[in-house]
Amino acid sequence: QSKKKRKRKKKKERAPYVPENQEMKLRMRYYYKLTENSEDKTYFIVPNHVVPFTKKTSDGTLIFSLWNTMMGSSLLALPWGMQECGWIAGALLVFLWGAICCYTCILIVRHGKGELDFFYLCETKLGTKAKYLCWGATVGVLVGSLIAFSVLMSEILFDIVNGVHKFIAPSWLEGQNSGGDPLSAGCETLELDVPFEWTWNSYYSALIVFLIIFPISNLNSFDVFVKLNSMGVVSIIYTLLFVVLSSVRQLEPGETRKINSGVLVMAAMLSVSFFIHSIILPMLSTAEKPEHNERNIMIAFGLVAMSYASVGLAGFLAYGPIYNPKSSEECSEPLPQIILDVYPLDNIPAFVSRCLFFFQLFTVYPLLLLILRVQWFGFFSDGKSSYPSLIKVASLNFVIVFVGMIFAIFLPNFGRVLSVTGGVCGLVLVFILPITIHLLEVKRESKTFPYLTFAFHFALLALGFLAGLGQFIPIHFN
Repeated sequence: QSKKKRKRKKKKERAPYVPENQEMKLRMRYYYKLTENSEDKTYFIVPNHVVPFTKKTSDGTLIFSLWNTMMGSSLLALPWGMQECGWIAGALLVFLWGAICCYTCILIVRHGKGELDFFYLCETKLGTKAKYLCWGATVGVLVGSLIAFSVLMSEILFDIVNGVHKFIAPSWLEGQNSGGDPLSAGCETLELDVPFEWTWNSYYSALIVFLIIFPISNLNSFDVFVKLNSMGVVSIIYTLLFVVLSSVRQLEPGETRKINSGVLVMAAMLSVSFFIHSIILPMLSTAEKPEHNERNIMIAFGLVAMSYASVGLAGFLAYGPIYNPKSSEECSEPLPQIILDVYPLDNIPAFVSRCLFFFQLFTVYPLLLLILRVQWFGFFSDGKSSYPSLIKVASLNFVIVFVGMIFAIFLPNFGRVLSVTGGVCGLVLVFILPITIHLLEVKRESKTFPYLTFAFHFALLALGFLAGLGQFIPIHFN
């Protein structure tokens, strides 16, 4: 009889219910709170592993997290951006655009109290159409970032293999040219030579990146990549210090343009470089002192602006004169869109930086695909499942990774991909939606029409539109 009772108990036992979407989790937690002090606590009991443990984040940790989140692969394209717009205009633009992005981010925090994220804030304040617009722009940022990562990973892998081969056979690259597939830095002053007849080229590196990324992107769990990605800060700090210190040693007087025609290209690229707006509300939800949130955001944006300005100015002032056809007869190449390409293949610190950055991108890429998958299937399946089936997930991942491979082979313009993404999607997420929400709230709360407030914010919107148009309509400065 005891055995039968045990069997019956086992049959009655069931696995605890785990909600698949955030809305159901919050609803269950709400009902649990309602019955927390009642005598009968058998209703709506949430399993312990479902209730998240919310550890409070100190101000210092929060500032570092914001800095680390914004600092990314665009760091490598900033010297090229300085060349596009000129070093004085570029330095001023970094701090100006950083201040604008910081302000619109603070607007989201002010009006987003009680909201889960920016997506739901847009729906609450502006309606369903704004929610769709926010979703589309967020997906656009993710797709643009993934394409840029594919280009960057392919070029870095190409350089890593060349570097390994040169370490093994130092005479391998001597006296040979590119044969139509050069590295961006082909200047004799930097002692950078590239292979001619060897079968290895950037086409193969792009294909290898595709073959590596596509299978792992179809996994259902990315816990390992989340843990490995925590080491990405090492890559950022190392590359930042390496570029700045090596560029300072390389500094020599030379002709560099103070203002150039690519101001709007740099501005749009900074829109995506300073982009954190879609995830700022979840990041601040665990703040130990919410009253310090705005101050912490300003400090984080200030640190990011100083980091970007340091790398951009140091890299451009050190290597800009060498890559300036008007001032140097030694090189007719433009400054590479990836600053690591100016260093010789056998430069050990540069080789280490390439390896660290490739490892970071290798861990970040599947996580971005996961976020895109959640956004995509969550939107079209109404949040029921982020992994509907292997075929659907693999189809979505194949399209994204394949498009990235095509860009890496035929349009390997890392900086331009970032600038177009920032010019189009950044316009929506950084400018239009936050400012529209703020102006509607100001108009609703004000007894008189706030002309100055509207004029100031319309000026910011005009700058955003100008940066977006500048990606497709060239504007020249004399």
